[in-house]
Amino acid sequence: MTEKLFDIKIGYVSPRNPIAVASMAGITDSKFASGFANAGLFILGGYNLDKPTNEAARKEIERGRTEFVSDNPLEFLKSELVAAKGYTTIAVNVRAASIGPFLEAAAIIKEHGAILELNAHCRQPEMVELGSGEALLKDIPRLCEYIREIKKTGVVLSIKTRANVVN
Repeated sequence: MTEKLFDIKIGYVSPRNPIAVASMAGITDSKFASGFANAGLFILGGYNLDKPTNEAARKEIERGRTEFVSDNPLEFLKSELVAAKGYTTIAVNVRAASIGPFLEAAAIIKEHGAILELNAHCRQPEMVELGSGEALLKDIPRLCEYIREIKKTGVVLSIKTRANVVN
């Protein structure tokens, strides 16, 4: 039987099958991904890209939630992409309080042949208060601006949303 049964093309990536493992903050890192090499797509993250989202994640940890926190988020992102190289097609779920960190991450993610998944999904109050995660669904003009700017980098972009937030 052939290794590649599907002809899936998403920009510069080509997952070998339609099975995706979704991101779960504090859980789906490169080590966790190593057990899912048969998936067509593994989504790392959610990773925080800036100081505000990392500080919010620290508050979430204090109340018992599992999160990824880093004092050097872009270096952490690079190390995770290097560690996951060769597993399968990789996407990275990321969140930030402004557009700049998304653009920096986009360059890194594209360089590693991965997909950037913009997190418009997280409903944790600490993230929503920053205008991150689910808050983007309630600010469609800002979300659209983020999409336009990120797409200019050439990275393959996905948006993780939450149902029933807005019509």
